[in-house]
Amino acid sequence: MNALRIAYLEPFYGGSHKRFVDGLISYSRHSLELFSLPDRFWKWRTRGAAPAFYNMLSVPEAYDLIVASDMVNLAELQGLWKTEVPLVQYMHENQLTYPLEDGSEPDANYVMTDLLSMLAADRVVFNTNFHRTALLQAADAFVLRLPDFKPGWIVSRLAEKSEVLYPGVQLSDRVAAARANERSPHAGPVLLWNHRWEYDKQPNVFLALLRLLRKQGTPFLLLLLGDRATVPHSDMIRIEQEFPLQIVFSGYAESSIAYERWLSRADIAFSAAIQENFGIAAVEAMSAGCAPLFPRRLAYPEIVPASWQERGLYDGLEDAAARIAAWTPLDDSERGELHHHCRQFSMNHLASRYDALFERMAVGKAGARRR
Repeated sequence: MNALRIAYLEPFYGGSHKRFVDGLISYSRHSLELFSLPDRFWKWRTRGAAPAFYNMLSVPEAYDLIVASDMVNLAELQGLWKTEVPLVQYMHENQLTYPLEDGSEPDANYVMTDLLSMLAADRVVFNTNFHRTALLQAADAFVLRLPDFKPGWIVSRLAEKSEVLYPGVQLSDRVAAARANERSPHAGPVLLWNHRWEYDKQPNVFLALLRLLRKQGTPFLLLLLGDRATVPHSDMIRIEQEFPLQIVFSGYAESSIAYERWLSRADIAFSAAIQENFGIAAVEAMSAGCAPLFPRRLAYPEIVPASWQERGLYDGLEDAAARIAAWTPLDDSERGELHHHCRQFSMNHLASRYDALFERMAVGKAGARRR
């Protein structure tokens, strides 16, 4: 098959969304043209992305396929386009299962936007089995709460038209073996935080863990990475103020090489997230040879190696602290095992599966039109 011409619509071009589409463009054998909007004002993106992309891409028939990430309201966009070009939606996250900071229920308007957008797509792709299952279960419960004309058929329709493809992480081909040999073995493990400093990643729980370790007399060092907001998160400030002597580095790595170098100095990758549909940061850390220490929930059991399920997934702070206190350095074999496991999540490995999906959708829709 000749290379397809594909339009990719990304209304939140930053962070993991940016890394995903950039990797896909780099590794796909097809020609992907990116149409993007800056990664801000997510609520406005769910309402304003459709008319913005309608204005940017006025002739969708110039493409064999259109792929849109989850903040694009495909139902609205298709209503404007009225095109027969096949539409694929990639779900990084959704508004039905995303936990709100104040603990309130999700806004029904945003939920319906997501559901109708997925219904308008010819194919819906989720980034993990966990995400797909969680969405379908939550959608089923949401529909039952509606006042009347309950569209119970939505869940089965979405189940039929959806599948799972991991997002594809750009990983180094080498196992990061450097372990800061100059460090005293009595200093304890280097704990890595490489997530966004936002409420859904629960930096407050990380702070509580560090205070517990200090109370118990467990030695540790800190490597504080991850995207930072313009206004620093209060828990990040507290960590820097309370544990200055333990900090190896605190900041945002300015390049992929610098980021990889810092990962190679960490021993344990920690997470306390309450929202994680895949875990790019977790995969990056494990690939670099960091031992996982993730909560036994969300997508983590799906991405952690089977042989690490018991020692790499924790239940509560006391359990996490006990595992850190019992830490022993990984050997080359253990780091190699983690790195090898993560290769299945690399974009280099997954690009052919995306290409097969694109080809199947383009050919299938063209065949349907001919009939």
